[in-house]
Parts: sequence; C-alpha cells; structure tokens
Amino acid sequence: MAFALESSCWAGGSNCRKSRLVSLGIPGILALLGITGHAIAEDLSDAGSHSTAPSSTVFNLLDDRWLLSVGASRLRGEATVGASIDGLPPAEISLNDLGLEERDTSYFSDLTYRINERWDVQVSLYSFDVSSSGMAERDFSFGGTDFTVGAELDLGLDVDAYLLHASYRVYDGNRFDLQLGGGIHALDLGTSIRGALSVGENEVSGQQSSSSLLAPVPNLRAEARWHIADRLAVTGTTGWLSANVGDYEGDFIYLHLQTVYSITEQLGVALGYQRTAVDVTESRSRSQIVYDVVLDGATLTLKYAF
Repeated sequence: MAFALESSCWAGGSNCRKSRLVSLGIPGILALLGITGHAIAEDLSDAGSHSTAPSSTVFNLLDDRWLLSVGASRLRGEATVGASIDGLPPAEISLNDLGLEERDTSYFSDLTYRINERWDVQVSLYSFDVSSSGMAERDFSFGGTDFTVGAELDLGLDVDAYLLHASYRVYDGNRFDLQLGGGIHALDLGTSIRGALSVGENEVSGQQSSSSLLAPVPNLRAEARWHIADRLAVTGTTGWLSANVGDYEGDFIYLHLQTVYSITEQLGVALGYQRTAVDVTESRSRSQIVYDVVLDGATLTLKYAF
C-alpha cells in the first residue's frame, strides 16, 4: 500500500482542525438539547397531571452509591500526525492512507461515587491505540528524521486520557436529570514512525518517536439521562478537555450516546455511539508536531453498581 503525504489540513492551519472540532461539538450539543427538551416536557406533563414518578430499575442502577462502567469501541475515521522543522517543508501523515478503515479498538472505564442526591465524583480513563503501515511515495523528513521513497513504514499513535471530575445535578425530574461538572485531567500522547528500506542484502532504517504527559489541565462535562421504561434509559455525555499547558495547545472533545438496559438493579448493559476529536499542537524551539484525530464508532458497555 502506498504511503501518501498530504498538506491540505496542514496548509489550512488551525482553522481546518477547528472546523472538525466544531463538527463534533455541534452534534453533541444538539443531541443533549434534544434529549433535555423532550424529557423535561414529559416531566412537566407528569407534574401537570399529578402523576407519580414511574418505577425505574435502571435509575436504581445508575444512582447507586458506586457505579463501575467498563466498555470498548470499534472506531473508524481520520487520524493525522504532522511535523514541520524550520527550513524544511512540512510533512503530514494521514492514517486513512495506511488502512485505518480496518478500524481500531479503544477502551474506556468510569468509576462514579455518588456523594448525595445532587453531587457525584467520577474517575475516568479513555485509551485509543491506532497503528498502520505502508510505503513512502517520496522522500520526506519527519521530526528531524529522514525517510526515503520506497521505505516500508510503520506508524503508531496512542492517546490516553485520565480524568477526575465532580458533577452537580442541576435538574432532577421524574423521568429526566441533567448534570454539569468539571475537573482536572492528564493527557498521555505518544507517536512513533519507523521506516526500513532494503538495499540489496542490507536494510537501512530510521525511527522517530515521542511521548508526552500533559497535566494537570482542566475539563468540562455535561450528562443528560432520560428514563424511558422500567429497565431502559437513554444517556448522553459530552465533554471538553483542555490541552493548553507548557509547549502544548489544543483540545480533546468527546460525545457518547448510550441506551442502557438494566438486567438487575446491580447489573446493566449499554449499546451506544461514541465520537472523539483530538487536536493538539506541540511547539518546540525549531519545530512543531501536530496530532489531529477524529474517530467514531459503536460502543458496548457493562455497568455494575455496588
């Protein structure tokens, strides 16, 4: 498979990447507003008719003192790593040209402690591991390392987010509740590119890798939950994570919609849809490294209350 270098998004600069973040954020906001508006309307209708809150096994699950959620997602989308050095043309590597369509798996987990009826605290982990391989179509330099046309390339991109945040229930109705919150987090970014070129019986290779931990930086979060039936609920979560610290600037934005089914009051399963965007730029003394990732896919989550 040919390894293509692109410059369209790099040439577009931050405006190109920000447009992708906007395309992610707007659907997330609209989804939460849609759930919120419809569910609050039902709450007001229930209040006007003096009806009582419906029995909800699923809310008993979600509102227990401790709630552990563990899930996985099969993601696809766009992932690009770009590098530029003073005096050299920029190199931008798109994983779409390296087989990302085969999908990569991400993992996530949440542990929530409910302090009281209004407040809860949550610790979360999101982990993305994308890798692919291909052949260089021309000579290029990436992060100070030269790669030659025809070289077999292996590219890896790892993004891990560790979150600690608190949420406050701003609306708590019969069928619906809305939580807003924020906290701090750490982002662990890692990228590696390795090239090998066979010349006769000899192999010439080059490798460039980097790993950076960004912490502590702030985040914001919103979650809406709508009770549909005794064992069924729809939830929507969206959040913004800053990456502005030290030599880094950018954002990590996510949207997660789920349909939760409560098997018992302690055990549940959820099917959902997740969309994630990472836009981070590292500025060095004479160079820049850009991470630009937009991924989405279906999710499967197990929930256990105790």
